[in-house]
Amino acid sequence: MAFLKNIQTSGLPDADLVVLYKESGDLSVLGELYQRHMELIYGVCLKYLKDPEQAKDSVMAIFEELTLKLRKHEVTHFRAWLHQLARNHCLMFLRSPQIGRAH
Repeated sequence: MAFLKNIQTSGLPDADLVVLYKESGDLSVLGELYQRHMELIYGVCLKYLKDPEQAKDSVMAIFEELTLKLRKHEVTHFRAWLHQLARNHCLMFLRSPQIGRAH
């Protein structure tokens, strides 16, 4: 995920970027916001999934979820909300029958 470190940033606070994304739907705004917290999301996914490749795949899947969910929900603390979204994503993944695990 180091390839995303070269994206130019606006320096706006998370709350401002959330509002801007909700108003515009501009994925570059969401990308900037997500880039700030990508390592957190990867860490959460790795903690739950215990597989670096699956954790990377989940980071991308969570970004896709975020494009829809962020516009639907009232988010006041983006980092905490995103952490919970990642946690829930991983728990749902672990519960899914295709994993072959009984959790």
